[in-house]
Amino acid sequence: MIDAILHTDPSRYETVVEQVRALCDQGVTTLNIDSNCQTEVRQALTRALLITGDLSHQMRTCETANAWASLLQSELCLQGDREKELGLPVAPIRDRSRQPHRADFQLYLGWSRIAPLLGAQVWFFPTLEPAASQLKDNASSWAKELQSSGFESQVEQASLNPGAGRAKQICVLLDASRPYPLVKGNGESRSGQDESPCSQNRKVLGQARRPSDQGSKGSNESASTAASLHKPGNPPSRPPAMVREVRRWQEEKMTPVSPMSPSQMP
Repeated sequence: MIDAILHTDPSRYETVVEQVRALCDQGVTTLNIDSNCQTEVRQALTRALLITGDLSHQMRTCETANAWASLLQSELCLQGDREKELGLPVAPIRDRSRQPHRADFQLYLGWSRIAPLLGAQVWFFPTLEPAASQLKDNASSWAKELQSSGFESQVEQASLNPGAGRAKQICVLLDASRPYPLVKGNGESRSGQDESPCSQNRKVLGQARRPSDQGSKGSNESASTAASLHKPGNPPSRPPAMVREVRRWQEEKMTPVSPMSPSQMP
């Protein structure tokens, strides 16, 4: 659980998305997980679920989502006020004088954070489909609100995707059967390094493919690409630094401490 909490850090978000989307691309489901890597798959899904739960207001009814969104922005402003008192730099979303329009900020969160993860999680947990449907409705509502308000987008990267455009992209990202182009800070897409769970020397997880992919040329290319990532010659990916530190902490905690001899006592 410590590992999942550490991965709520924004700097680890891209890794979480890449891992979960990679499992979808491999056709892994909760019914065909390789017994050799159940722990890794469970860990990847736990990270994703925790991030989604942290911003779950986006999947509530529009009225509830807007109320929580206002509370979120108020909380961010309080944090920004404290940062100013301490002489620390304040991000625009935490600066009262520069805070973006509520709808603008929510569209940014949905497009850059929730939709990519939720789309992948629906593949594993079909019962989340109503949540995805509600997010689509909310995104459409926020786009209309932003347009009618006359505000220009103030959120980072949002200038590349006006309100209506981001609402459409949210709908696309919620479809787990489509490829997900991970967005960098400058708005360019990237494929990223293979950090998928179970990427060590073993076969691609799960033989079942998405029905929409069966018998298509794209599925063959996807399968060959996934298989190339799992060739025995490829070295296993190294865990992120944060994860290594947590594992070291866990190992030290489990190591029994030998009693001190009288001569060693202070």
